[in-house]
Amino acid sequence: MASLMANRRHDLDEFLEWIAAQPRTADLPRRAVRHWLERVTPEHLQAMRLAHANQPLMRRLASSGRDVRAEFGRVVDLLLGEGAGEQDRLLLRMAFDTASAALLASLGADTAPDVVLAVARKASDALAQTITD
Repeated sequence: MASLMANRRHDLDEFLEWIAAQPRTADLPRRAVRHWLERVTPEHLQAMRLAHANQPLMRRLASSGRDVRAEFGRVVDLLLGEGAGEQDRLLLRMAFDTASAALLASLGADTAPDVVLAVARKASDALAQTITD
């Protein structure tokens, strides 16, 4: 699990670099969400399943290092600015969290990973669109 978390932290670091290199346009939050979710793979979903099933271990690991989920506050700050409204901040965090939500919704349904990811991407696009409207 520690190795999986380290890999995801690496993904987050690369993502923060990508955001920093992007032009500051009104659609940046939506493009960023799409960029992040396009890189979620079936292997990421498997790691997420393990993380959901091992919450006590995940809390211990998160307390000993950088917690990727907690660090998304930095992502939101970069994309919306610190003065953004609470509602937009929450909508953006939810847009980034759609893969986890779709995975949890699929438990017990024997849904293929590509379907879970397609649903997550569709939901994230819808949420991100509400921020830039």
